Amino acid sequence: MFANTEIKSGKSHSYKVIPVSSLAEIAGKKGVVYISAGNKAKKIPVSIAKIEDNNAFISQGLSDIDKVINEGAGFIAESSTINIQ
Repeated sequence: MFANTEIKSGKSHSYKVIPVSSLAEIAGKKGVVYISAGNKAKKIPVSIAKIEDNNAFISQGLSDIDKVINEGAGFIAESSTINIQ
């Protein structure tokens, strides 16, 4: 679950907006999310433009991705077996 948004601040940017809980790792403006690749988790590095409330605005890394793993994201590792319900 996430949304596309555009924030006007003098420059035009387009961000993917995901719940902060989808970020499995955060280090400054870099983060990691996981997506489903069949029944395995795949690690995707992302660039975080900003975090506001419970939302992370992602500037790079999710351009061709429409779903990220949200529940339990902090407990997943690369190639973990997952069960999407």
